[in-house]
Amino acid sequence: MMETLFNDIQKRIAGKIEWLRGQVDEDYGQLDMLYQQDEDSETYPMVYPMVLVDIPEVKWQTLGGVGGAMQKGTVSLIVKLAIDCYDDTHYTSGTAEKAAERMKQMKQVHALLQMYKPECCHTPLQRKSSRFYTMPRGIKVYELHYETTVWENGSLSKE
Repeated sequence: MMETLFNDIQKRIAGKIEWLRGQVDEDYGQLDMLYQQDEDSETYPMVYPMVLVDIPEVKWQTLGGVGGAMQKGTVSLIVKLAIDCYDDTHYTSGTAEKAAERMKQMKQVHALLQMYKPECCHTPLQRKSSRFYTMPRGIKVYELHYETTVWENGSLSKE
């Protein structure tokens, strides 16, 4: 079910936002690995802008049914838009609009997700919080947190 959710979100974003050029991936720490200087932090070169998708947690509630197997899960979904910021955006730079452009790109990603109902989900995605931060080497990250619910019948997986 979670793999279906990830694939659905990845396909929706990559297929509808041309300026991303398909750069939508699972978040497995790529941004953090860029700044480590040890031999275990090898990663492929990253192309910006990019979107990283993570499903860090599902909180389950047992609802009952035969053997108490039916469960409702509240799924947390985190979507990060990472953009390299090589443009000087101070007021007299002549390129100050670049900051506003980045924010418009974040809003475009959000517009695709807010109230979108993936096939595997019981409820549409709803944004719960946003966080924006800058990483070393001029990477700006726009982080959007969403929730949705799923239903699962655990009795289908009996051995």
